[in-house]
Amino acid sequence: MALIAPMVVYGWGCWLLGRTPIGKRMPWDLLLLLGVVVLTHLRRQIYIGTNGWWMVALGAAAAFLMWLFMLDEKRGFWRKSFGSLLIVHTVLRLRQFSHNDPKMMGDRGWGDLFGFGFSASADWAWLLAGVIALYAWWKMRPLSLDVVCVQVRRLHVALLAVPLLSLGYLHFELQAGPVEVSPNTLVSAPADAPNVVLISWDTVRADTLPLFGGGGLETPNLDSLAASGVLFDNYHTVAPITAPAHNSMLTGMLPPGHGLRANGDVVSPLETPRLPEIFRASGWDTGAFISVQPVIGRDKGFSLGFDHFDDRQERTAWSPFIHALGYLKRTVAVGDRLLPEGLDFAAATTPGATTTARASSWIAARDRPFFAWVHLFDAHDPRDLDGDYAPFAEAATATSEAGPHARNPECEISLVEQRGEIAFMDFQLGILLDALRAKDPQLDNTVIALVADHGECFGEGADVPELFGDGGIKVLHVPSLYEATQHVIGLVKPPVSAGVISGLRVGTDAAHIDLLPTICELAGVPTPEGLQGRSLMPAMRGDSMLPRPLYMEAFGATNGNGRLLGWLDGDWKYVTTIDNRFEFLFHAESGDAKNLAGENPEQLALMRSRLDQFRATMKVVERGEGQTSAAERAVLDALGYTDSDDE
Repeated sequence: MALIAPMVVYGWGCWLLGRTPIGKRMPWDLLLLLGVVVLTHLRRQIYIGTNGWWMVALGAAAAFLMWLFMLDEKRGFWRKSFGSLLIVHTVLRLRQFSHNDPKMMGDRGWGDLFGFGFSASADWAWLLAGVIALYAWWKMRPLSLDVVCVQVRRLHVALLAVPLLSLGYLHFELQAGPVEVSPNTLVSAPADAPNVVLISWDTVRADTLPLFGGGGLETPNLDSLAASGVLFDNYHTVAPITAPAHNSMLTGMLPPGHGLRANGDVVSPLETPRLPEIFRASGWDTGAFISVQPVIGRDKGFSLGFDHFDDRQERTAWSPFIHALGYLKRTVAVGDRLLPEGLDFAAATTPGATTTARASSWIAARDRPFFAWVHLFDAHDPRDLDGDYAPFAEAATATSEAGPHARNPECEISLVEQRGEIAFMDFQLGILLDALRAKDPQLDNTVIALVADHGECFGEGADVPELFGDGGIKVLHVPSLYEATQHVIGLVKPPVSAGVISGLRVGTDAAHIDLLPTICELAGVPTPEGLQGRSLMPAMRGDSMLPRPLYMEAFGATNGNGRLLGWLDGDWKYVTTIDNRFEFLFHAESGDAKNLAGENPEQLALMRSRLDQFRATMKVVERGEGQTSAAERAVLDALGYTDSDDE
C-alpha cells in the first residue's frame, strides 16, 4: 500500500481534474514532461535520486527528447527507444530500492545504479517485470488521450481494492498477541530469589528531573524509589539511540560489541547470553512490555529470552483506519499536508498506561520469581497533550518558568511539554510499584533498576551550524553526544539482603553496560564472562571503585559522515566525527557549551590517542541488519531515525 497509495490518490485526482472544463484546457503535454522529470529525478517513496544539478539538467534534456519524439508518430523507433529507457530505469530503481542486501539499502545514487550483483533468486521478479514491460511498450500502438483516460480509469478502479485489502491485513495484523514461549520448568529459582524489574524511560535527560535539579514537574514515585535505592550521579548512556542503548542494557556490551549500532538493525547472536536468557535459564519467569514495537520489538530480535514479550500497539476499532491514513500521510505529499499528525501511522506507539497495565496484569499472575522489563515511550517527541496526559501537561504549563530552560528558545515549549509527559510516566511508575507491592509488600526482596535510554537536545550544538544546522540540535537526540543525551538517570533499588545503604548517591562512573553484571550479582545468578561492563555493587555498598573511561557513539542512519565517536575519561570528554572534520573537547566544570579543543592541544591529542587505541582493540560484532519495509521506514522516519530526503 505504501507504494500504490500515491497512484490511487494522484491517479484519481488527475482523472477527475481532466473531466472538468478547466482540466480540458490544461497543457497536459507539458505536465507529462514535468511528470517524467519529477519521476526520474526527485526522491520520494521509491527514492529515485540524483547526484547534482548537472544530472538533473541531463535528465531533463533526455525527458524532453522523449516527449518530443512521442509527439511525432512517424518516429516510432525513437518513441519506443526513449520509452524503453525510462522503463528500464524505473525497473532498476525499484529493484535497487527493494534489494535484499541490507548493507546496500542506503546506496541509491546514480553512481550505484548498477552496483548490485545479480542474483537469480533475488532478482527474477524484477527481470520478469522488465521483460514484460518492454514487450508491451514495443507492441503498443499510439493511443489517443481519450483511450489513455479510459485505461487509467479502469486501472484505478481495480486499485481501489488495495486500500480495502490493506485494511483487512491491518485488522488481522493488529490482532497478533504477545510472543509466548513455554517457561523453563526444568530449573527452579531458589525459594528466596528476588523479583527483578528493569524499567526504561525513553528520552529523559538527567537535568530535567528534580533529583538532578530540574524544575517544573513533580516525580514523587521516582523520588521515593531513589530514597530506598542508590542513585548514580555520573550515569551515562553509550548511545543516544533507543535500540543500541537498550541492547547494551540487556547484553553488558558496547554497541560495537553487540552489533546493533542504529535503529533498524536487528539483534545479533552473541557468545554471551542476554539478561533475560540468564534469568530464564536460572528458573525465573521472564516478561517484557514494550511501547515502541518498530524499534525494539519482536522483529528486531529483542524478544530473545522472554517467555512473554508484549510489543503490541494499542488496539481500537478504528486502529486499521488510523494506520491506513498514516500510510497515506507518509507516502502522499497531499496527505502529508492535509492529514493531522495524530493520524500518522509512525506516531502510533503504545501509551504508557496500556504498557503499565499489561505489565501489572502479568506480574499479578506470577507464582514464582520473575524478571520483567517495562519500557515507556511517552516522553519521546511528538508530544501528546490530550487524554491521560492532559492534567500533567497543564501542570507543566503552569510552572513553565522553572528551569532548566532550552538552549534554543524555539525548543522551550517542547521542553515544557516533555516535563508533563515525564510526570505522567512517574504516575505510571506508582501504578507499577503498587503491582510489585502486591507480591512483596515492602519490596524487601525486589530488585528495581530504573534508567533512561538517552536524553534529548533542545538546541545544543548551536555553535556548530556546519554540523548540527542553524539553532543546534532541536528536539532530537540521534546526532548528539552532548550531556543532554548522554547523562541520564541510573537508579538501582536492591533487596534488603544485599546490605546496601538506602538513599545513597554515588559519583562512580556508571553506564548501561554495567546493568547486566550488577543485576546478576544482586539476584544471585551467574554473571557471564567476557562482558564489557562491571558490577556496581562495591559502589552501592559505599566502597570506592577505580575510574574507568567510557566509549560512546552516535551512529544513527541520518548522521552520515556526521556520525560521532566519544571518549569520556574522568572530567574530560572527547568527541569526533568519523571523518575527523570536527573535534570537540569538553570539561565537566565548563560543560559542553564550550569547545576547549583549541585551548588544550595536548589534552586533545591525548584523548584522541586513547580513543584510537581503544578502537584498534575493541571487539566488533557484524551489524545485525535486516530488511526494512516501506512501512517500517515510514515509522522510523516519523520518529526521526531515518531521512526521507537523503538515504
